[in-house]
Amino acid sequence: MRISEIFYSIQGEGVYTGVPMVFIRLQGCPFRCTWCDSVYTWDPKGGEEMTLDEVLRAAAKWPAKHACITGGEPLAQPRDFRALANALKQKGYWIEVETSGGYELPMDGPIDSWVMDIKCPGSGMERYNKYEEMARLREQDQVKFVVTSRKDFDFALDVLEQHKTKAVALFSPAWDQVDPAQLAEWVKAEAPQSRLSLQVHKVIWAPNRRGV
Repeated sequence: MRISEIFYSIQGEGVYTGVPMVFIRLQGCPFRCTWCDSVYTWDPKGGEEMTLDEVLRAAAKWPAKHACITGGEPLAQPRDFRALANALKQKGYWIEVETSGGYELPMDGPIDSWVMDIKCPGSGMERYNKYEEMARLREQDQVKFVVTSRKDFDFALDVLEQHKTKAVALFSPAWDQVDPAQLAEWVKAEAPQSRLSLQVHKVIWAPNRRGV
């Protein structure tokens, strides 16, 4: 499988913010979000080719039994993704997967929490969203909207109204593009059943630092 990086950190966003996790970042992404902070993962020929056993050995170096499979876009490598998820579960890991809203979710896999990123207009990629997948998400899953503007926030409200989901709704401010305090006020007033999600790993370390 094609791997961008494997590292140990805390989960910096979403419901499990602050939980120590092993991050397995798969290489390659077909989407080109304007606010992407991992453009080094876009090229499917980048990164490093690793066997499943090599990935598992790398993950086992750290004490955490929580793993986050992310990208890039992990579902762009469907066969390798399934093999990795199954192997991690056999090793006793709790598994979170960060994915775009542009793929059908393999809900028969051993994933403990999906984090599906529905693309808002500010990303330039909203035309690829598979909104029907929101109905398949479970209570332990998460649906995330990265917000660059009031237009994005209104878009997300409309999506949540038109496409019901059991998942926890997250609103995340695009770094340096929208005031987190302003987004917090919008969430408080208009989406009180959802959550504000900040990228705290960028606050703790540095906005552009890899491996955190």
